Amino acid sequence: MHRKTIARKIEAVGLGVRSGTDIRVAFLPAAPGTGLQVVRTDLGCSAVIGLDNVLPMPVCTSIRVGDSQVAFVEHLMAALHAQAITDIFVEVSGAELPMFDGSALPYWHILQEAGEREYEDEVEPFVIAGTIEVGDGSKCLRTESAAGAAFSYSLSHPHPLAGEQSASYEPGCDDFGADLAPARTWATFEELSALQAAGMLAGGSEENAVVIYPDRLSEALRWPNAFARHKLLDLYGDLYLLGAPVIGRFAACRTGHADNHALARLIAGQRR
Repeated sequence: MHRKTIARKIEAVGLGVRSGTDIRVAFLPAAPGTGLQVVRTDLGCSAVIGLDNVLPMPVCTSIRVGDSQVAFVEHLMAALHAQAITDIFVEVSGAELPMFDGSALPYWHILQEAGEREYEDEVEPFVIAGTIEVGDGSKCLRTESAAGAAFSYSLSHPHPLAGEQSASYEPGCDDFGADLAPARTWATFEELSALQAAGMLAGGSEENAVVIYPDRLSEALRWPNAFARHKLLDLYGDLYLLGAPVIGRFAACRTGHADNHALARLIAGQRR
């Protein structure tokens, strides 16, 4: 595998769901070895989007940048993972990335429009050796060695409109832009109301998430397993906090961001 960056600078503006304000984000090419860098243009500081800078935040993946943060990086990371971009500057004007429609599809389109440039420098993927597992009796995230990469997620939710469903994604066989990227963020009305009451979701709405009301959904789903697909999208994005593609078979059941981070740290530990 060779290191890659984007071919040209590209910008976008979208709503920040936590702040409720418009956020400007720009993507710029980077030299080989730069890694995945996020730059807070409003603060003049930067950080690697990687495991060492992950903050313990609820409902999303957040990166420590100076004395602040950049939240909701997981959808961008999934798109970067799918395109195997290893070196990029992400400039953002606030403490979060835009949520857009709550999926990774806008980021995927942005990266596709920016194009790509491949370097001669090679990148070493994280190849799973043996079996690694995190979780407890109620949830489990497991990976094992395999010839390629494959990901699956099993969802079990108490709300009858979510219920039990599963999804899978295999890079090279499935189409990220069609099969995984469009899966939107979702939550119950009660969960969203609690986050809004806590001041953590000023811009949250049906425009950037599928809302599960007591008796209905805010929109018709693209797939019957759309909720499991989004959980799988988050897993795929969080694993790219390793900074390189992963080779192995991954299976998740009822897990979330914190579990994804824990597994990624164990994978990183195999290389040390």
